[in-house]
Amino acid sequence: MSSPQPKLVPDITRPPGPTRYRYVILIFMWLAVFLNYLDRATLSVVLEDVKAEIGASDAQMGVILSAFAWSITAVIVVFGYLMQRYGARLIGTISLLGFSLMTILTGMAGSFITLFVTRLGLGVFEAPTFPLNSALARTWFPQAGRAKAVSTYMTGSFFGLAFAVPILGMILNIFGNWRSVFFFAGGLGVLIALAWYLVLRSTPLESMRVSQQELDLITSGDEAAPVVKPPRPNGADWLSVLLERRLVGIYLGAFGTSTVVFFFITWFPSYLTSELGFDFKTGSAILAALPYICGMGGMLTSGWLSDKLIKSGKSPGQARKVTVTVGLLGSTVIALVPLLDSNQTSAILALLCVCFFFAGMANTAWLLAAEIAKPRLLGLTTGVYGFWVNLFGAITPIVVGILLTNTDRNFGVVFGYVGAAALLGVLGYVVLVDRVEPSRDKRFPDGVPATVDAA
Repeated sequence: MSSPQPKLVPDITRPPGPTRYRYVILIFMWLAVFLNYLDRATLSVVLEDVKAEIGASDAQMGVILSAFAWSITAVIVVFGYLMQRYGARLIGTISLLGFSLMTILTGMAGSFITLFVTRLGLGVFEAPTFPLNSALARTWFPQAGRAKAVSTYMTGSFFGLAFAVPILGMILNIFGNWRSVFFFAGGLGVLIALAWYLVLRSTPLESMRVSQQELDLITSGDEAAPVVKPPRPNGADWLSVLLERRLVGIYLGAFGTSTVVFFFITWFPSYLTSELGFDFKTGSAILAALPYICGMGGMLTSGWLSDKLIKSGKSPGQARKVTVTVGLLGSTVIALVPLLDSNQTSAILALLCVCFFFAGMANTAWLLAAEIAKPRLLGLTTGVYGFWVNLFGAITPIVVGILLTNTDRNFGVVFGYVGAAALLGVLGYVVLVDRVEPSRDKRFPDGVPATVDAA
């Protein structure tokens, strides 16, 4: 059977000389991640207020906190497929607009059921963000600068969390109502969704703002160029994405990274208020943001170090895998928190800052999925990776809620669980991920040319 004939790349008049339009794309990738985590964190910041108003238990709040991750898990692979069909520009616009509106609707919820439904809706529309950004990094940045790009936009996640605590706390203090934080976060997202559609293009081939010099730079050093309009995946393609040994290794690693990060997204603010006595309506909100700021530092360190290792002659496998593995291993220090007395607030906060610094290093693992993927299955592979990331993330707040309910709110048990998950993630990378390079494509051994529909 002959393969489909590729469509020709349309003629585009490109600007003369060097351009750096890829950094404009990077700004919007960062904004998408920032909004994702800002909207996820809104409920965590006002958790105790909402819990009191609807009369929910810790176990019930665990279900609500995990709702968005369950719906992401249910639809993320579908969005990975749709992204391959319709591109990052359209799918990204729908995603940003959708989850921003769902955040606004969450501010109107008045019961356990309505809150649960709107959080499910939040997850449905947040699902494309990370597969989409992973693919954009793969198509818009040269290999030698890709890890730095990923670590840069991933700082948006922890910045969203760090921003949420003091700023949303301030809004809560001004308006005196937990609903105001959802209206603020959702309204900001609607504005950015409109800008995304006007500015972003799915690939540099489609952009009239990218010079030929920048286009050549982006594709330099690649083993195989990404495919913009690939043939539809068949059954063998799906099996290879699900069962390929190295991909299974990063799926296991996702259990570690998701458990750590989703704990900080969901239950960590509650720990600060109920166990350490923080008040987000006062100056202590600034201290609460410190672990998230350290997480941003870890992400930037990981990207800088990974790209520096590649430029010095190390293989992508050494550069990418080592930083993620070290990050996961460092995250296990969270298991030491129960050894400290509860009145040692500064020491506990310092240890959590160390944990989140390393968690930030490990969270650049999205790049590994894109690097290992067959180029024509980039969207599908990152979608499946995102499925596991969010499945494990969805489990985390429920497990934490159950542990708290059955141990009289003993966070020491929770920290032990999170540390053990990070250690299991380390084993996945060490044992199963031997190299980081695109998988061999048996269906198209000679490669599939990149194609686009229109400028």
